[in-house]
Amino acid sequence: MTEKNISPAAKRSFYGLLLLGYSMLLVKYLVLKDLPLIKIGKMRFKLGGTQKGAPNFLPFKSIYRYVSGRNGFIIGTLNLVGNIVLLVPVGFLLLLLLPGLHWKKLVLLAVFCGLALELTELLFEVGIFDVDDILLNAIGVVLGGWLCNKWQQRRRPVQQA
Repeated sequence: MTEKNISPAAKRSFYGLLLLGYSMLLVKYLVLKDLPLIKIGKMRFKLGGTQKGAPNFLPFKSIYRYVSGRNGFIIGTLNLVGNIVLLVPVGFLLLLLLPGLHWKKLVLLAVFCGLALELTELLFEVGIFDVDDILLNAIGVVLGGWLCNKWQQRRRPVQQA
């Protein structure tokens, strides 16, 4: 069976299930912190457990701390890159699920995704609310949508004049 034989409704159902599954993994690992230890060579990063601290409502405050190295280069890089990269698949799958989604609506959905993650952390008291995480998550979703758009453009056959 080729891809052309699969109905658009079946494809959207598949993409929807992938998005749901990936979203559940994000909540498990990002919100509920169900990732007790990451080992990179001899380095170990303990990410599990409840985090305490004052919420950040000032845009770019945390990002500035990470970029300036106040939290350490590795922690800053993991936080900045992780908050973006982990949401790229969400944007990619959203564009597959909702073909023709206008970029303005994608940005709105992107902000909603980040806000939903942060509010869930706040609700379950397992993290620190940070407006910068919402921004970084939204960048990841939009980047994923952009990558999906580019990927779909490459897959389309070149039309002859």
